[in-house]
Amino acid sequence: MPLTLRLALRDWDYMTPLVLGDVSSPKLDIKVDRVGTLISHVGKSGAYDAAETSFSRYTQMRIDGDESVVGIPNFIMRGFRHRCVITTKDSPITSFAQLAGKRIGVTGWRDSGNTWTRAALRREGVGVEDAMWYAGRLTEAHPITDRLDGFGRPGRIEAAPGERPMMDLLKEGLLDAIFTPFMPDGYFAGNSGFRQVLSDFRGAEHRYFADVGYVPGMHLIGLKAEFVAEHPWVMAELSALIDESQRMWLSKRRKYADTTPFMLDELLKSASELPEGWDASGFAANRKMIGDFASELHVQGILPRLMTPEEAIEMGAMALFGEKYGDEVRVVSMGSEDGDKVYSLELCGGTHVNALGDIGLFKVVGEGAVSSGVRRIEALTGEAARNWFAQRDERLREAAAALKTTPDEVPARVVSLLEERKRLERELAEAKKALAMGGGSGAPTQVEQAGGAAFIGQVLDGFEAKGLRGAVDEAKQRLGSGVAVLVAVNDGRASVAVGVTDDLVTRFSAVELVKRAVAALGGQGGGGRPDMAQGGGPDATKADEALAAVRAALDEARAAA
Repeated sequence: MPLTLRLALRDWDYMTPLVLGDVSSPKLDIKVDRVGTLISHVGKSGAYDAAETSFSRYTQMRIDGDESVVGIPNFIMRGFRHRCVITTKDSPITSFAQLAGKRIGVTGWRDSGNTWTRAALRREGVGVEDAMWYAGRLTEAHPITDRLDGFGRPGRIEAAPGERPMMDLLKEGLLDAIFTPFMPDGYFAGNSGFRQVLSDFRGAEHRYFADVGYVPGMHLIGLKAEFVAEHPWVMAELSALIDESQRMWLSKRRKYADTTPFMLDELLKSASELPEGWDASGFAANRKMIGDFASELHVQGILPRLMTPEEAIEMGAMALFGEKYGDEVRVVSMGSEDGDKVYSLELCGGTHVNALGDIGLFKVVGEGAVSSGVRRIEALTGEAARNWFAQRDERLREAAAALKTTPDEVPARVVSLLEERKRLERELAEAKKALAMGGGSGAPTQVEQAGGAAFIGQVLDGFEAKGLRGAVDEAKQRLGSGVAVLVAVNDGRASVAVGVTDDLVTRFSAVELVKRAVAALGGQGGGGRPDMAQGGGPDATKADEALAAVRAALDEARAAA
């Protein structure tokens, strides 16, 4: 049975194959929870085993001696920062150097992205002491929280005046520029009134890459150290799955490039203007970037001392098999002596037998991913291998006895039982759906009125999320005209689906309704079509509140009409 790993990620597009199960592992069952805000400390989380983690906050854990989280250098958020500095369209500021002495807003002082952006300004002669800084929320929709994180200094680094949204302050001339990787709603409209400080930010990013040789990384993957200690192979397996998800998504995006008119041009430019492997995972590929980031954290006063790259990323954990090599290592090859037909070339601390024949019986008992396209095998030899076969034979006989068959017939018997189980699961799913929708011996689902439309809303305990769409379609057919909302509750989580019949989609959007339900469940987002949308949240105890939220949204839509 595969090991379950609970993973919290933001909605990065290239994680779609992993989330959908197109990329999977027989050893690891990854349960991905899509989150809008990063988990502050996965080591203290009761809900997750791993999470997308701020690079800055992870280095702080490392320097504080907090070893409850192990980071793997898969930089899941990575990007240039020159495009992330915005101002008003009528501002005279057109270069980073002109920000000296100006008032600059940041969404969080120690955020990794803002650290990299300040580094870009420092390259143009504008350091922390050369500007006035304000930390605050970007828009009214963002929460009021402590964004100084202990780094405030009166007259230099302060909270945004009155905790007002920084976009409002920028518009009113109380700020000269803002750092933000996520452009606010309306920014891309022609009349937004805002622009990037650098008109040719792409050219600046090219020059930056030519100088440093990397694209900055902001977030990596953090795993609970106790989870890694119990299952050390998980790090390599998860790393390889993330890499494969990214590779598969890029392949699909290149094939289906018509999502936006100029996507193909952007893909071609990225492929021609950046070297292959610019987004590679792993410590070696990112060592310079890791070192530069640690240096910036120290120069900007976020870390009390300079960390080496090896300190910033726990190398004891990333040396997946525990090897520690010096500057010179021994290399052992198998194949012809002249090297023309070498089929195995390995680093080796030393040979342990006089000849390969001394190994004797050799049995491969496991394999796992080390990096993209590279596998690691585990094997037993000699007496250990013979004992392994003896134990397997005993287990096979025990299984045959339990199945009331012979050892030779065990595979066929297992197949038969699995087929029977699938049949029973289908029958159970159909029975649950019938009962949920008022069939069988259960009471019929009540049809109410909400927002002037027929409404069905129900919480389904133990109902599988994958069956929600079909159940909602049946509810819509039963209504003829109306809105159906079903919430499936399983293992403390809730999934919700909203269906709107075709005659009502001009009045009610299933997408907007499901977002209200998801928010009530403690989640974010949700999506689909105007007639059918789905989402989910981590708090199943709020299932009834999710239904109430949709009812309220329907009533609000009617009142606004």
